[in-house]
Amino acid sequence: MSSNNKRTPFPIFSFIILVSVIAIALAISYFLCHINPKNESGWSGGIWHGINFVQNFILSYYDGRLLKTPLQTSTYPFFWWLFTISSCVLWCNLIWNWMGKIFKRPSK
Repeated sequence: MSSNNKRTPFPIFSFIILVSVIAIALAISYFLCHINPKNESGWSGGIWHGINFVQNFILSYYDGRLLKTPLQTSTYPFFWWLFTISSCVLWCNLIWNWMGKIFKRPSK
């Protein structure tokens, strides 16, 4: 059996990739996911708002944006919760994997 001598990617490269992904996600949310409280949202709005929940949560500190629409159909809450939980798990997994790569102990 051969030993595994592969080097892990340089941490700064992983950091640049992570920051780029976060910046792109924030830009998409900033320009494409403003929640208008005067418009009623249906299931597709619930999906879109749920997918962009983490980004909207971060941006809400700067521009006071809404995280959930006040006017909604009966299917909006189901899809909003489903995709909000999914996006939170996805972002936590992304950050957790990145932290694991950065702080990984070298194998003996």
